[in-house]
This record gives sequence, C-alpha cells and structure tokens, in this order.
Amino acid sequence: MLKLPVGIQLWSVREDLKNDFEGTLKKLKEIGYDAVEFAGLFDHSAEEVRSICTRVGIKPISAHVGWDKLFEDENVAKTYADIGCKYIGIGYGPAQLIGGPEHEKMHEVVKKISENCKKYGITLMYHNHDWELEYYMGQHKLDHLYEEFDADTIQAEIDTAWVRITGEDPSVYIRRYTDRLPLMHLKDFSGVRHCWANPETFGIETSYFPPKPYEYRPIGYGEQNIPNLVAAAEETHVKMLIVEQDNPSLGKTALECAKMSINYLRSL
Repeated sequence: MLKLPVGIQLWSVREDLKNDFEGTLKKLKEIGYDAVEFAGLFDHSAEEVRSICTRVGIKPISAHVGWDKLFEDENVAKTYADIGCKYIGIGYGPAQLIGGPEHEKMHEVVKKISENCKKYGITLMYHNHDWELEYYMGQHKLDHLYEEFDADTIQAEIDTAWVRITGEDPSVYIRRYTDRLPLMHLKDFSGVRHCWANPETFGIETSYFPPKPYEYRPIGYGEQNIPNLVAAAEETHVKMLIVEQDNPSLGKTALECAKMSINYLRSL
C-alpha cells in the first residue's frame, strides 16, 4: 500500500489549465491527487490561486520557476509563498555553469535565490534534467552542485526519468540524497531518446532519429521500475511523490493519463 502522498506537476495538464484552470484542479483532486506543483499561474493572481486551491481542496506544495526570474525579482518567491507553496524548484542553469567561466557566478545565483526564498518560508530545490549528469572532473555536475552547496542552501528534486535516460539507476540517486530530497519527480517513459549527458559514455542512442521512438507514459505503463522507485522513496526522507508526464500518450488525453498514473500508484 502506498504510504506517501502524491502531487502532480501541472505542466502535465497545461492545455487543460489554459481552458479551465479551476475545473482542471478540481478534476485532479477528484481523481485522487493530494497536491499540485505549479508551472506558471496562467494569468491568475496569487490570491486567486490560493482561493481556488482552498475551494477545490488540493494542496499547493511547490512550483517550478526560472532561476533568472527568482534572481532578478524577489517578489516572485513571495508570490508562491502567498499561494501556500513550501518549495520552489529551479533547473536549466546553475549546474551547467559548473566547470565553465561562470562557475563562481553560480554561487552568487544559488545563494541569493536561496536566501530570498527563506525570507518567505520557502525551501529551494534543484530539479535535474539529463545534462546535469554530464561528467566534470570525474563525477556528474549534479553531484558537484550538491557538494558545493549544503542542504540548507539547496535541496534536491530528483527527476527519476532523466536520471534513468542517462544510464544511471534512479533508486541510487534517491538513496544518495536521502537527507535533502523532500519531493521526487516520478516519471515514466518508453523508447530511446537523444541524451545530452555524455551519451557515448552510457551507450545511449545519440541520433535524433532513434530506432525506438521515445514517448512519456503514464506511471506504470513504461519502462521504469516504479515499485522499486516508490520503495526507495518510502525508505528515505521523501515527503511527497510528484507525478509528471510532459506529453500525453497511448491515445489518451493529459487528464486521462494523469488518472492512469494515480490509479496505478494507488494500486501498489
């Protein structure tokens, strides 16, 4: 029986949100999700979003926000704090600066964003893709990032699909960062895709036209060992699983895929 609460990254249902923001959140609650992780507010104010979440009965747990927006405007963190979010995840930036001419700038960026988030009671996390697992000086850049900053400065939000795509075992990463992994992205997929993180190292298909088409799948309908990943999360300090499916598949709508994912997880 699943022990952890389950949220969903709202990028998964972005088109539905554009058409009916409140109705989509209500549907997600009805099909079994406990919380949501935002990917934009779709022209709604913080007050409106907080009120909608209260009416629907779904918890606003976190948000993904561009690091540049957080760095340039501290009111961005305040907006999500006003909604009720406890975490903000960043990506697409700081880890890529490791080993380059702007390595020191990474320290300035991460520390400033982290301190600003703390003002509003928000914990900063780093959400990885594949390129953070590129090697630098004998280890992945993602590991360098977590070595250079303590857990009080930045926590992890491991994306299990991107880790697997690079050839690594996601359950190893879950256990490696047990002391700084409050939320975990649970994502399933099928096929082979281009990988930016040293593809030749992992023997992963490097062509943009791989022999086995790649697609995101509802949880439990792809190649990930979901029971193993959930067990690793439950053995560690993960507080919530976050389902994400970048694009719908199997002839289903995004909301149908979301329902398939939560139904599978509740069946464990």
